[in-house]
Amino acid sequence: MSSAELNPCREQGASSNQILVSPEYSCALGMELIRNVTNDEGLVRLAKARFELLDRFDEDEALDVLGRGFQLWRDQAEYMFVKGTHVKTGEVRKVAVKCSKRGNDVYTRRIDDAIGFLKRLDGITFFSPEDFMLNVLKGQKYHYFSDFDPKKTMPSNLLFVTFTTDPSSCSRSEAWNGIKKDKNGVEKVHKKGKNIGKTYRDHSHISGCHCIQCRWNRAITKLRKEYGRIQVFRDPEAFPNSEGSAFGYPHDHTVLLFEDVSFNAFPMLDKKKDGSVGLSYRLKEMSEIKKIADWDAHVDIKAVSSGHGLGNYITKHMKNTQNGDSPAAVATQSIMWLCQKRTFSLSKGFQKSFTEFISHLRNSNRTVQIDFDGKRISDWIWTFHGIVSAEKLGVSGKDWSLELDLETFNKFASKPSLDPDLKVVAEDWKLEIDRLFPNGGFSAGVKRKRIVRKKLEGGD
Repeated sequence: MSSAELNPCREQGASSNQILVSPEYSCALGMELIRNVTNDEGLVRLAKARFELLDRFDEDEALDVLGRGFQLWRDQAEYMFVKGTHVKTGEVRKVAVKCSKRGNDVYTRRIDDAIGFLKRLDGITFFSPEDFMLNVLKGQKYHYFSDFDPKKTMPSNLLFVTFTTDPSSCSRSEAWNGIKKDKNGVEKVHKKGKNIGKTYRDHSHISGCHCIQCRWNRAITKLRKEYGRIQVFRDPEAFPNSEGSAFGYPHDHTVLLFEDVSFNAFPMLDKKKDGSVGLSYRLKEMSEIKKIADWDAHVDIKAVSSGHGLGNYITKHMKNTQNGDSPAAVATQSIMWLCQKRTFSLSKGFQKSFTEFISHLRNSNRTVQIDFDGKRISDWIWTFHGIVSAEKLGVSGKDWSLELDLETFNKFASKPSLDPDLKVVAEDWKLEIDRLFPNGGFSAGVKRKRIVRKKLEGGD
């Protein structure tokens, strides 16, 4: 990375796309870099960012530039143009729907919806401190750790588990993206691959790959082989401290629900990061679980004592890292955006155990039109007609939907392609249309198949 890119104020006199790039961002990113990651309209594009930054991923300075570039992309509001036709009356509606971008207000609402089922768990208690009290103190509130009976345990099959990464074991790039080889075991490198970067590796990951996904797959496979069925909630994060050796490296916050076995939980006083001491619940079998998982870095395991605690654990990590401008949020969002990683994942069994409505929000493979209540929609058919920036529309970007007049709609929608790299996934946008317009759904027919190839810019 050139000094001009890392010290962008040196290029104040340079010219570049000026439509949507403020002087503040121009100074922060560098005019040369802006030219490289934006299209002709001044809009940041993931494909261009990957081409420019993916090969520099192991440079700490590049992560700072990536974070600022991501914030610029996130804050550039864009609208999807859709046209709805009422199949019975012939009524036509032309609407602009604000795009959900990783970290923006629409995206945050969708994340809240996706994990909203956790609110139903409030009031559910698996065990409490009183369950571990000495018999002579039963019914009283504990005051000292000595009030607990060291021999008492409670059954627990729902665990908080954090899997970390040792930065000395691999590069940051390998930790997120892995290393891949062809069938003969030879690393195959392609130059200037489309939407990948200046170079990219093809085929499957090597055996023993250190990327977070491969390590996770190996660990959960070993755990399931030993303990049977395990349902999973998984929320990857990036280490945000730029002064630490693990800066930008991934770690997984997970919730594991063991369906076929139960462990023995006991209370323990843990020292927190701020120096305070709090009560948590550990397992007698913790060493055994770590040994079976065979994780090559630090693993932290706690037992879940209540539905409230479970909800707090998940929402805390989701809200701390998936929206806002804190170092943790920007580091995680920008890296997962660049590497095209999912925000979080839920196994099907985990979803079913708590609620079935979550499947309407994520990982849906349905091909019929339904609303958020699962009811079939037949009155409206919606078709996609491109994406336009709020700047071009002359709006602030705060509104989530806009009714368009014929002139405005035709001005932008009549073009054959507003951006050849800009695609959408129908299921995501069908859900957004269904939410905003409950009386009509997004077409799941031939027109949808023609326009749907990949998620908007690789983001959520």
